[in-house]
Amino acid sequence: MTQIKCDPTGLLIGIGEGSTLNIMDVRYDRKLLSIRSSYNEPINTIHFMNNESKNILFSNKKQIKITDGNGKMFTSVEPDHGINMFTTINSSGLLLTALDDPKIGCYFIPQLGPGPKWVPYVDNITEEL
Repeated sequence: MTQIKCDPTGLLIGIGEGSTLNIMDVRYDRKLLSIRSSYNEPINTIHFMNNESKNILFSNKKQIKITDGNGKMFTSVEPDHGINMFTTINSSGLLLTALDDPKIGCYFIPQLGPGPKWVPYVDNITEEL
């Protein structure tokens, strides 16, 4: 195992085993989902979104993969530098990544949630696009 994380309810557990993410429900004795990463790199971060779609986000050194709660691919983010870990800002669509670079990677995905309250102009920019 390279990573383990519980969802906000405490009922689902994401387990990174090599380049595969397994989702387990503590009430059952078998895995609910098994999602394979696009690259043969170990999973370094798992995050469960507490939004309408119950998105599951996980990353390895090369990409952040975002799926819906059923494991169906939604999108992915592939920065120019290696990913060490990522986090989301509360229930917003803003992702912050720790990269193999002096700068922090910032990505805003409006479908995951609104912009943080301290950056109100982000929602306006996406509406204009």
